[in-house]
Amino acid sequence: KIFFHFTTSTLRTVWQLAEGPLRDCLTSPDASGREIGAWLALAESLNLPSLRPAVTALVSHPDPEARAAAARALRRYPHVESVEAVRALLADPQDFVRAAAAQALGALRATEAQPQLERGLSDEAWWVRFRCALALALLGEPGRAALRRARQSRDKFARDIEQLLIEILDRTITVGKVFDEPTRRLLATSFLGMINTLAYRMIENRDTE
Repeated sequence: KIFFHFTTSTLRTVWQLAEGPLRDCLTSPDASGREIGAWLALAESLNLPSLRPAVTALVSHPDPEARAAAARALRRYPHVESVEAVRALLADPQDFVRAAAAQALGALRATEAQPQLERGLSDEAWWVRFRCALALALLGEPGRAALRRARQSRDKFARDIEQLLIEILDRTITVGKVFDEPTRRLLATSFLGMINTLAYRMIENRDTE
């Protein structure tokens, strides 16, 4: 217990000391998009509320890598301004930025973004459609209702992505039938989170090839 308390206190002190320099790095006009992305990953890990304004401001950065990193970081900063900033990125010209935005909105359980996520089921990029479907599934019954509507859509993209996600969910539910209802819901949510993370890693690998 003493060691745990010492470690926790030390880390808290280090984080507080890092706060000012990290904010300066995030607001530096000379940093490249890749550098900004690295600093945003640190901001995501530290999850210090005082960094949220600096992180939010970067959704309008000219480099798409920085915009995508800002969306990923804002997953850890639940706030109405975070949601509004990430929603704007669903219209970004770069598909990997739109995918990161959809993932963040799912993580934030941003029910107000449901109409945009539903439209994202028809996005030209498969990864964006998949991320939007995953995000909708995480929004509870309203999101799942949107997925059921996609089944009747005239848009083949929307129908196909809905069918894929429903198959994933059905298999999860089948495996979880031996558990009670709260446990099944927890398993389904955890599985969706795992799939979402896997999709993110695959997008990252694709973008660096």
